[in-house]
Amino acid sequence: AIMSHHTDDELNPAKVFVGGIPWNTTLETLKAVFSKYGQVVDAVIMRERDTGKSRGFGFVTFADSVATDAVMQDNDKGLLELDGRIVEAKRAVPRGMSQPALPKTKKVFVGGLPHGITEGRRQEG
Repeated sequence: AIMSHHTDDELNPAKVFVGGIPWNTTLETLKAVFSKYGQVVDAVIMRERDTGKSRGFGFVTFADSVATDAVMQDNDKGLLELDGRIVEAKRAVPRGMSQPALPKTKKVFVGGLPHGITEGRRQEG
């Protein structure tokens, strides 16, 4: 219960970025799919400000970061599905921050980085 008073959700380990969301997916569907991994405390699908059309990505915040680990495992297997389409989940990282080191999981998917960046670090320890 130590974590419960912290309000800085910028560094919330229980927050997941979801990409590749079909345009017809509703917030209800998003919540329903991800609630099987744990209690969803917040979910949002990003929309165009003018048209209200889905931008194809959003965020899900769980009550517990353990749920995030479960999501990542299914994501690695390609089992995350919304309305018949495989979506991609990543741990949400605050803008301008590099991926935090997470001791619990060895493998964290980071999109768009050249392979050379992590190669040198992997041998340490």
